[in-house]
Amino acid sequence: MSHYLSHLRHWRIWVALLAGVWAAIPSSAAASNSDPQVFKPGHYRLADGLLRTGSLFLVSDNELLVKNESAAEPQRFAAVQVRNFVIGTDSFAVLRKFDVVVNGVVDHYSCAIVRVYQATGGLELYGLQGPIEVYNSPSTQTVLQSLSMGLKYGLVGSAVGAAAGALRDKSNARYEERMMTLLLFRPPGASELQTIIPQTKSTRSLLEKTLVGPPELKSKMQSLQTADYTNENIVRLIAYYVKHNKQ
Repeated sequence: MSHYLSHLRHWRIWVALLAGVWAAIPSSAAASNSDPQVFKPGHYRLADGLLRTGSLFLVSDNELLVKNESAAEPQRFAAVQVRNFVIGTDSFAVLRKFDVVVNGVVDHYSCAIVRVYQATGGLELYGLQGPIEVYNSPSTQTVLQSLSMGLKYGLVGSAVGAAAGALRDKSNARYEERMMTLLLFRPPGASELQTIIPQTKSTRSLLEKTLVGPPELKSKMQSLQTADYTNENIVRLIAYYVKHNKQ
């Protein structure tokens, strides 16, 4: 492993969740470890502020590859080296010094690459993508998802043990790693990002209190069940609010 790769962050806080609670948002830019590297046209801005063009491939929340015609090999950039970039029609940015909170477990990020879903209209919505391990119980066929939301390097005060004890012995089960997306939301006037847990009453309540204004949106939200508040639907609801809110 190269010196650079040895300093890539690997998510490590385990949070046991029932299957179906987390809904993945497909992204054409980010890929799992088994996917081939497909570079797409885009542009990027590094710490120096200059805008550059090239073919880009997002490896993880901490690594971006860029191909230029003048270089034989793609350049590797860590999140700390990047301000923002665009791949095709998808926008990405680097968030710095923020917290992720899942089931009371707090993880402190120094920086991470996130997909930008909204950053106008007085609110912000981002997607943070990373791996989970799906646990299949041979006796009950119950699937638990343990969401890994930590940093191997630079991690500050993460309560890893709080949720890790809930997992069963891996020797008695089959595990499969999958890539999933976690949403981070900053309502208008809020100073901190909030971690959105899909298909929960708390998320439904938060959005009903925040997305006020368009009458048709209120009617639509009232017709939804808590289970309908998937990641994909949350992105759509917030996009509709930003587009149609006149306040």
